[in-house]
Amino acid sequence: MFQHLIDSGLPFNIALIPEADTSARLVILTADFVTYQPAAKTASSQIKCVIFDLDNTLWDGTLLENPEVTPKPDIEKLITRLDERGILVSIASKNDFDHAWARLEQTGLSSYFLAPQINWMPKSSNIKLIAERLNLGLDAFAFVDDNPFELAEVSSVLPQVTCIDAAETGGLLDDPRFKGSTSEEARNRRRFYQDAIRREQDQTAYGDDYRGFLADCRIELVVRPYKSVDFERASELVQRTNQLNFSGAKYTREQLASLLEKDDVAKYLLECSDKYGSYGIVGFSMVEHREDEIRILDFMLSCRVQGRFIEQAFFHHLQEHRHPGRGQATRLRVSFKPTQRNKPAQQVLEALHFEPCDTGEGLCLDLSKHSLAGHVIKVTFPDNPGKEPGESEADAMALIRNER
Repeated sequence: MFQHLIDSGLPFNIALIPEADTSARLVILTADFVTYQPAAKTASSQIKCVIFDLDNTLWDGTLLENPEVTPKPDIEKLITRLDERGILVSIASKNDFDHAWARLEQTGLSSYFLAPQINWMPKSSNIKLIAERLNLGLDAFAFVDDNPFELAEVSSVLPQVTCIDAAETGGLLDDPRFKGSTSEEARNRRRFYQDAIRREQDQTAYGDDYRGFLADCRIELVVRPYKSVDFERASELVQRTNQLNFSGAKYTREQLASLLEKDDVAKYLLECSDKYGSYGIVGFSMVEHREDEIRILDFMLSCRVQGRFIEQAFFHHLQEHRHPGRGQATRLRVSFKPTQRNKPAQQVLEALHFEPCDTGEGLCLDLSKHSLAGHVIKVTFPDNPGKEPGESEADAMALIRNER
């Protein structure tokens, strides 16, 4: 299956790294009649994390041969620009971790990298580990390396990952997939993830008492009406959210601006914080308040707060703080549509006892039988939920027109 990686017509070496002092029979075969066709790549609208190799990629030369190796100026600039756009960066390198990390600290670049994997494992394995640590889908990653073999290995094992030759990074900042965002959340995204790492480290002290850990985090959720100044972040959530995108919908900026003009739909932004710091604006939702039903048309929640019971707290807030003039709701309906990526959203609803609705699409919760109380989150709502003077959802459409 590695016929496309190794040309059997040329001399080549195979390096074997023993894992234990045991004897084993090793058989190496080649099958020239077998061809391997990688699975088709699934294009991602936006790259959320770029993983860099070190030797001859991030810096000139190899660390083993030159302990004073220096970063390439163009790659250093690329890393800082990606960070400004809210695109995360990490490392997958075959090196000694202590020596490589010490050099990164000396160059002042170490603070940019999240979940770095510097070891002798296959780079595809390390990229999967980075994806798990950052809780991002593989199709949101790009991998930069100078070695054709490493690029081919990753492309073969992880066809979802965008592989880029280190010599071809000059135009990445102009590539639409690396556009990122100009929102405040984007500029602070690396800090959000660094705070998350601190939370994970502290959580180990609580063992299996996860709810006890959450209670000690002192999580606060602010649910407030959408305002025109929120358009950039709302658009970012709508376009980037996959795992906790309950409707599965993806709207362009123009489509979102049009939806925001509807007066019969309530629009909410969710902001979250805890004792470690602010998560920023983590959620966007559009809700219809009907006579006896709360209908959630769209709900996009950042994976940064996955597992914090933010969904339950938001649903409970909608139940307890009904739209003025409405009576007590007996049912909560979520316009859920399954996709290849939003299984976590479905699991949240199932855990809260949502079931398929008798009529129409979506999943419903009978509020007379099931309680949404019991979460450990403090939820607040602004005293004046109305629009600020002079603001309207039409301002979002005006912003779109000005971009043209």
